[in-house]
Amino acid sequence: LIGAGTLDLGTVATTASVTGSATVTGSLTFNGTTTKTLTITGDLSGAGTIDMSGGSLLHVLDLGGANNAITVFTTAAVASTVNYTSASAQQIFSSANYRNLTISGGGLKTLQGNATVNNTLTLTSGNVNLNTNTLTLGSSGPAPGTLSYTAGWLYNGSLKRWFEDEVTFAMGDPKGHFPMGARNGAGTLN
Repeated sequence: LIGAGTLDLGTVATTASVTGSATVTGSLTFNGTTTKTLTITGDLSGAGTIDMSGGSLLHVLDLGGANNAITVFTTAAVASTVNYTSASAQQIFSSANYRNLTISGGGLKTLQGNATVNNTLTLTSGNVNLNTNTLTLGSSGPAPGTLSYTAGWLYNGSLKRWFEDEVTFAMGDPKGHFPMGARNGAGTLN
């Protein structure tokens, strides 16, 4: 439990683990002097704040629990990463502030509200039920974001992807591959 105060992960390069669930009602802060990696093996919950903006560093938050929710999530304009690592079903908390979002653990992931991934969306294992929500990749034509794909797919919602000139989507289902492309001008494809 991180109560009404602030838990600062310190100034020394840190890899820390919470074995079990974490409830954040205050602030969990990734300090700005060295890169931090925090692994939470259980559920993440609370009406508090997770602040990964410290020092504009490449902080990592690995989430292994089934239920993941936080009220305020802050990142800097660099590539901090939230990684959903469980081989079982997981909830993905909604936020407009993901920099890098990684789906690596297999199992079904379910988006709990609209979300934006400003830098890189990495799909290495597991499918994502968008749950009738919109997942946006990138923030503008000049900053379209990157899709790094190995396995899995998104379904039951909308993927809004920015593109500058030309983009190809690997669309399909287990029975076939149906690539789709778009070109000619900056914009989004829903």
